[in-house]
Amino acid sequence: MPPHPSRSAQQIGAPPALFPEFHDKVLGVASHAALPLMLLERRNVGLHRLRKVSLAGTAFCMQAASYLCNLHISFSLFSGIGMKSGDDMSLTAFTLFVFVPLGIWQRVKRLHEEKLGKEPHTYWHGDGWWDFLPFQQKYLDMLVDPLVAFIGGALLRYRLSCGLLGAYFMLAAIALVFVEKAHYDQKIEHYRTSRNLMKEAEWDAQMLSQTEKHRQNSAGVTNATSIPTGDAGLADQIEKRRRELMNDRGVAQ
Repeated sequence: MPPHPSRSAQQIGAPPALFPEFHDKVLGVASHAALPLMLLERRNVGLHRLRKVSLAGTAFCMQAASYLCNLHISFSLFSGIGMKSGDDMSLTAFTLFVFVPLGIWQRVKRLHEEKLGKEPHTYWHGDGWWDFLPFQQKYLDMLVDPLVAFIGGALLRYRLSCGLLGAYFMLAAIALVFVEKAHYDQKIEHYRTSRNLMKEAEWDAQMLSQTEKHRQNSAGVTNATSIPTGDAGLADQIEKRRRELMNDRGVAQ
């Protein structure tokens, strides 16, 4: 779904949001951090989440995090400040040989599906692999996928000697929880906005109907019918006199 579907409509009586720009920035960072997990754990990720700038920016940040986390800075009274680089290349290897190829492949696949007219929503978070479990979809997205990623990260960090990659998976799993919660809230808000628009349309129709009735009443008797008398000649005289009165009223106005 679109990132903020409810913000395109002006809500009657809606209070202003608290710190909307800060919320959007934090959600944007969390979305990029969780993108590698979406590609690993889900299929049919939306095309807008696979934009070139998103893939390149996320890959750059992961590479920068790998470099900075491998730096070891030491302080000494005799030799001053010293730096040396570690040898944990797990996050770098994952970025170059898993995340980037997988992102490019999914993007090419979405573009092909777009030509066929069967692409998913461009902002879709993807369809998970755990649909067979007896849980509601929101719990699969907000709990199961992040939990699997967090456990996998813990195993990578503490059992498989992939410290940086495991730590990234654990942090990205937490980010995925916030992203999915925000996505669910947006869908609920979009539904409520649609309901509000329907109710506001009903209000507008009622106001127009009342305005039209008021206009007709203020215009006077414009659609009066002939008075039945049983005498055709008398009826014609009454109708003629009614028209003369209406014409005189129009001239006077």
